Amino acid sequence: MKPKFIEGGKERGHDPKILEKIWADWEKFASYAFNKSHAVCYAWVAYQTAYLKAHYPAEYMAAVLSRSLNDVKELGKQMDECRAMGLEVKGPDVNLSRQRYSVDKEGAVRFGLAGIKGFGEGAADMIVNERKKNGPYKDIYDLMERIDLGTANRKALESLVHSGALDSLGNARREQYVAMLPNGRSFLDVLVSYGQKYQVDKQSNENSLFGDLADSEITIARPVFPECEPESTLMRLNREKEYVGLYLSAHPLDDYKFQLKYACNTTMAELESIPRIPYKKEEREALLKSLSADEMARIDRFQKREIVCGGLVTGWREAISKSGSPCGFLTVEDYSGKHEFAFFGKNFPAFSGYGKEGLYLLIHAKYLPSPYLRMPPRNICDLEFNILKIELLNEVADRLIEDFTVVVDSQKLTADYVHMLQSEIADASAKAEGKKEPSTSLYFEVCNAIKNYHVRLFCRNRKVRVTTDFVEYVRSLKGVTCKINNRDVVDDVPVVADATDDAPVEEMLPDD
Repeated sequence: MKPKFIEGGKERGHDPKILEKIWADWEKFASYAFNKSHAVCYAWVAYQTAYLKAHYPAEYMAAVLSRSLNDVKELGKQMDECRAMGLEVKGPDVNLSRQRYSVDKEGAVRFGLAGIKGFGEGAADMIVNERKKNGPYKDIYDLMERIDLGTANRKALESLVHSGALDSLGNARREQYVAMLPNGRSFLDVLVSYGQKYQVDKQSNENSLFGDLADSEITIARPVFPECEPESTLMRLNREKEYVGLYLSAHPLDDYKFQLKYACNTTMAELESIPRIPYKKEEREALLKSLSADEMARIDRFQKREIVCGGLVTGWREAISKSGSPCGFLTVEDYSGKHEFAFFGKNFPAFSGYGKEGLYLLIHAKYLPSPYLRMPPRNICDLEFNILKIELLNEVADRLIEDFTVVVDSQKLTADYVHMLQSEIADASAKAEGKKEPSTSLYFEVCNAIKNYHVRLFCRNRKVRVTTDFVEYVRSLKGVTCKINNRDVVDDVPVVADATDDAPVEEMLPDD
């Protein structure tokens, strides 16, 4: 282009020197103009999105989630971001959800109907548009009478059931919709037949000679939901995850939430971040060279501690090792993610019995020197991950929570406050105990921030059972915080190897 520019400029009477100067300036600018323009554009977009995230967090995250509607992995990452921001993400609902993610009246992010596996945007649009036109659906019968059962077919309706989108209609439990009847049909098939017959009769009535009579009604017997055994929480949540990609209404580990947070010192995500030690010498040397000094130090610290972790078994597979011996691979999932444990040699017959999906496990492990090592361990590659013991979490759950501590400020202590606290905690504890005998020791910790002391008092005549409702209720009391296993209870607890208190804890009142 330069010759054309110079010649064209000369033809129009411009000085060749000026033309050369202009072209030289252009060349110099071109060396950084592209990067500069991109930097400006991306900075502007970053500023806009940061502003929206700060001032309209729910709306912003709803938009981000809608962009990842069919990418389960990305959805999971953005769901974690919502939790970190303190945003509640609610499941799909035929009366509240839109086609894509949206924000409800309470400021929570609501799952979009089009995001349900096997449902589709066409069915989602139809249900939302009908709701906008004629109002919310009163019950499942009203839904079947109004929607286009060609667009939302039987398979799509099953997706609504298992995703929880029909829960708010209040007609029945999810398993009742798909229960099999004596005639070999599922109840959902009966509902579809009812809806189709109702709509055909209604259309026929409207087209008849007397269709305009005010008292003409469609009278078809509504099918009655069958009685069936309640399905387990785990099965219900697994189906929910299958259709929406995530656990939304609850998590299978919620019954053991406190045990995993306050009795374990390792998460599955942390285990997953530690590289597996290769068997071949060359591969080990390559691994050591690839790690930075900080990463080596992190792995070294990890290998030196007792490992206690737990979670839900989500996978088990068996194979034959290169030596011809049977081996197994157990996948365990917790709130942070999942990790696969390998069982070789004597560990396979010892622990293969735990290879059943749906089991809740507590795993004790430690890094030990390789049995083939003839000298003291020299580096991280000379230590191998060894499982020492596996226990069923439901059998050991109660003893994992050793103590529960109610923390109060000494300046707020009055006789009335003490009586109120005693009464409220006793009532909450009684509700939480249920049929199980409480086994967790109860402590009261009186603290004084001015004098910087903590006094820990043991409650001799009462034990408690730590449940989510009990903990949340105690935390809701004015002027009260609490601890589990001497660690502060907070909404998002990072798992650490050792938990220590900054201020001294005494078992007796100081002299003053």
